[in-house]
Amino acid sequence: MSTVTCEFCKRSIDPHEAGVHQYTTGWVKNREGGGGHGISLPTRLPRWACFGCMDRKLKGHIRADQSARCPGEHADRDARCVMAEAH
Repeated sequence: MSTVTCEFCKRSIDPHEAGVHQYTTGWVKNREGGGGHGISLPTRLPRWACFGCMDRKLKGHIRADQSARCPGEHADRDARCVMAEAH
């Protein structure tokens, strides 16, 4: 099994595990009413985030410039969170 490093908590994670996020760029077609469709011609970059860190980031608990250790304060202590041992 190959592992990668979570960009936020710096822990080793399995990139094939459900819930792991990979940074992707590409082209988004604008919708007539606003917003966009899915990413066309995506390019996946070797940047990874574990479920727990990404969940916290989406909820605003981690700033873009912050490398954070999860203090276990979020309510949804998902078993997939690689920080689970800290809870």
